[in-house]
Amino acid sequence: MTKHVLSNEFLRDLTQYQDRLFAYILTMIGNIDDARDVLQDVNQCILKKVDKYNEGTNFLAWARRIAYFEIQSYWRNKGRSRFHFDIELLEHISEEAIEAIDRYDERLSALRLCIEKLPQEKQKLLVQRYQKSLSINDVAKTWNRSGKAIVMLLSRVRLQLFDCIQKRLAENNL
Repeated sequence: MTKHVLSNEFLRDLTQYQDRLFAYILTMIGNIDDARDVLQDVNQCILKKVDKYNEGTNFLAWARRIAYFEIQSYWRNKGRSRFHFDIELLEHISEEAIEAIDRYDERLSALRLCIEKLPQEKQKLLVQRYQKSLSINDVAKTWNRSGKAIVMLLSRVRLQLFDCIQKRLAENNL
């Protein structure tokens, strides 16, 4: 077996897309523990096939294809026990999962852009509540406001973000 050097780009892509690969696998399998095991198998397979990957092409599509075959293997093995394995159904679920994950990525991208458009004070509020996971009461203390006032402010910010996301997606016909 020839040794291949893993490029920084390849390693970056492999780590960057772990969450999307896991979401795809979990959608196809439905069991979190089994999905983790399959992800490990997928990662091993990806590393074994590094020499077959063409730098600059769509890494995620390539990795998903590898994941698809590992998922097929998972269901074939399950089928030997008590489940019936249906390749056509698996292909349909795969297509739906890819579309759903892509829509999620587009919505997440729109959310990031919309958050950047918010005034700094509203961004700070979101960071305190959602990134730092501070309680409403703790946020209220730092803002010298009541918990009820913070709940209302967060509600308004979420609505503002929702409207912004909807507009961005509509602009891109998504």
